[in-house]
Amino acid sequence: MVEGFALTVAEAMWKSKAVVASGVGGIAKQVTPGTGLLLSDPTDLLLFGRTLLGLLALPQEITTLGSRAHQRVLETYVGDEHLEHYARLLAWLITA
Repeated sequence: MVEGFALTVAEAMWKSKAVVASGVGGIAKQVTPGTGLLLSDPTDLLLFGRTLLGLLALPQEITTLGSRAHQRVLETYVGDEHLEHYARLLAWLITA
C-alpha cells in the first residue's frame, strides 16, 4: 500500500486535530514524531482501534498532538517555505 502526499492528513493537521494514520508513503513524512501517531500495518484494524481508544483516554495528549500538527503544517507546507526551496534550487542550478 502506497500513499503520496495525503491532503486529508494535512487538512486535519492544519485544523489542529490529532492524526492516527498508517505510516506509509508520504504520510510517514507528513506526520512526524509528536505531531500524530503512525501505525506500521495499515491492515491491522485491531491495532488501529486500540490506538484510538488509548488516545481518547488522554485528552491532553490529543490537544498537544493537534497543536504540534498545526505548527508542522504552518512551518512546512504554508507560506514561503516552498518558494525558499525553489530559490535554493534555482541558485544551485545557476551555479552548477
